Amino acid sequence: MIKIFYGDRVLLFTGCGVVLPDGFRAVPAGGSFAKMIENLEKYKLVAVVSPDPEGAAAGFTAGFRAVDAAGGVAGNGRGGLLMIMRNGRWDLPKGHREPGETFAECALREVAEETGARCILEEDQPIVTTRHFYRLNGEWEMKRTEWYRMRSEDGELIPQTAEGITGAVWVPRGEVPEKAGTCFPSIREVLCVAGWLG
Repeated sequence: MIKIFYGDRVLLFTGCGVVLPDGFRAVPAGGSFAKMIENLEKYKLVAVVSPDPEGAAAGFTAGFRAVDAAGGVAGNGRGGLLMIMRNGRWDLPKGHREPGETFAECALREVAEETGARCILEEDQPIVTTRHFYRLNGEWEMKRTEWYRMRSEDGELIPQTAEGITGAVWVPRGEVPEKAGTCFPSIREVLCVAGWLG
């Protein structure tokens, strides 16, 4: 299955005969882009059923401008998770990859810029990749974000207000589920894969 996020909505590309997760509305592959957006606006959870889910996903994403990004799932020595408040939602630090920069370098840089936290990677490889699409200045973009597990020592956190970030905090593990309730589904997915949500 291939999962692509669109705001608070989820688009799933899956094979024929696969049992769909609860709440997903099945639609056949091959519909127009406008019809797909209409389905997402109406149902929020849409599954495109196809004998070739990868091909169907590739066909859907072909018209988007590709954007690469990376982010961090950062913990500290006291069991806290680094979260930010961005535009009224709890989030994880992330951002666009610069030319010549590896995804891992991007993740570390973005965490430092958005929160002030200096981190080191716990693993060289990303723990998960998310994809989400959006419209920016009249153009549809597909952002691929590589997420890295990292850790940081405690220190002063400074939110990057120029990026719409109004808070950067270490959230105790027991409070992560409550904060995750306001996150976009893509961020909740990252938190689940990283072991911060049950």
